[in-house]
Amino acid sequence: MAHTTFTVKTVSQLAGVSVRTRQHYYDAVHLLQPAQQTEAGYRLCARKNPC
Repeated sequence: MAHTTFTVKTVSQLAGVSVRTRQHYYDAVHLLQPAQQTEAGYRLCARKNPC
């Protein structure tokens, strides 16, 4: 089964928070961590490991 991944922007929109809030605040408190990162630096979230 293929894993579906989402960008931080998409997850932020689905959660109703800004990308800035998602990246800075949530990372600071280790609430949600990205599942992987692309070579270009995009942080990706997975259904099994949401970020």
